Amino acid sequence: MNVAVDLGATSGRLMVCDSQKPEMAMTEAARFTDPMVERGGKWFWEIDRIFESVCSALADIVRGGDRIESIGVDTWGVDVAFLDKDGKLLALPRAYRDPYTEGVPERYFSECFPRGEVYRRTGIQVLDFNTLYQLYACRLENYEPFTNACKILFIPDYITYLLTGKMVTEQTILSTSSFMDPRTKTIDDELLKPCGVSSRNFAPIVPPGTVVGTLRKGLLDKYLENAGRDDDLSSSLGNIRVIAVAGHDTASAVAAVPNDRPGYAYLSSGTWSLMGIVSPEPIITKLSEELNFTNEGGIDGTTRFLKNITGMWIIEQCRKQWKERGEELTWSEIQAALSFGENVDAGSNACSCSNAKNCSEVPSDGCISQCGALIDPDDPSFANPKDMEGAIADFLAGNGGKMPETKLGIVRLVFESLAARYSEVFGWLRGFAPYELKGLYVIGGGSKNAVLNAYTRAALGVDVVPCLPEATAVGNLKVQRRALAAASL
Repeated sequence: MNVAVDLGATSGRLMVCDSQKPEMAMTEAARFTDPMVERGGKWFWEIDRIFESVCSALADIVRGGDRIESIGVDTWGVDVAFLDKDGKLLALPRAYRDPYTEGVPERYFSECFPRGEVYRRTGIQVLDFNTLYQLYACRLENYEPFTNACKILFIPDYITYLLTGKMVTEQTILSTSSFMDPRTKTIDDELLKPCGVSSRNFAPIVPPGTVVGTLRKGLLDKYLENAGRDDDLSSSLGNIRVIAVAGHDTASAVAAVPNDRPGYAYLSSGTWSLMGIVSPEPIITKLSEELNFTNEGGIDGTTRFLKNITGMWIIEQCRKQWKERGEELTWSEIQAALSFGENVDAGSNACSCSNAKNCSEVPSDGCISQCGALIDPDDPSFANPKDMEGAIADFLAGNGGKMPETKLGIVRLVFESLAARYSEVFGWLRGFAPYELKGLYVIGGGSKNAVLNAYTRAALGVDVVPCLPEATAVGNLKVQRRALAAASL
């Protein structure tokens, strides 16, 4: 079996497929929460609990009689773990939603390198939580685990290290940092110098598809000790290869995008939305800087030229509030209530999406006419408010609009606002792409959101093809298989 360890911002799962079969028919072996906790006003990832969940799930796969051939890990970007000289974790990793980086990029630009120079060197859009600004924030606050760190590993590389005992820095996850040169795929030490660290604090850089090592002997023993046939199970763990896949989850998702339709952009739709194109070279211009586009690493040395857009985060937080009040609104209820003839199928993870049908027209009584305004999903007020409903109401009040009267009205407002933002970004992409853009692939969990896909199609006015709801796992497994095939030559 090939095992994809796919850790997202809210949950993690292990997806498996039979390594002996050419088709990539996946099954979900486990799902668990990826806990983010607040301690003393700071936000952290409970990485030990996450790793325990991974190991427990791997043991369950073995206990079920399946032989694991390979494992690959992908996660969210930018966050890092600080290790001491013995390779021990110094503290829980800070989470990208921790407000400690608010205003830090501007301070870095004024005290270290101008904003334009950072972009010229890296091609990375400015986000408060980019790793460069996290490290600078750590230095400014004299954060002890950072001060004492000998090695810094990105989250997928840290999980890989725990699995194998070997440290690497995978290229696509490094590219989210804002200190990688996208042309040479190396660390820019001059940008890191003001943070008090250098490339020596990072493990060797490897491209996606690198076999890092094998699963550490005895790692799963404590999870298998009550299985009743320890010797047989232990023997099945020999030579499980751990592969550095495209460690950034979006890079894995884009690796799965089919290439049967030239001229199609992609929209990775989930908690975050990321819209972009695959380019053979980074696209770094004054306009791309002004529009805050980013150049992140892809497989085979390509560049993912894209823009981050706040995705389903706003709705997820609203639904969380409603559930806490005893007013839960399920996704099936949302789809049923807001459906208006949309019959697009998200397709299978094998991407049998070429027969996707167009939907009927979206309603003409849009939220602009009903509410007086749409929201800007990327407004900072929606980043991590304690009251998401209140943040929406405040934004509308400040922009001449009024709050919808129902929960479904709020959902529709957010959907229409997202579609409008997608249309704006797609228009910008048309100006950058070295080819004509004819359509859009929607991948990831949001590909199953038929109503949002309909609004997106209407807003863009092009073919919108939803497919690959498990794109990240598909891309993870795809890179594993390629690596195993190359290793066998």
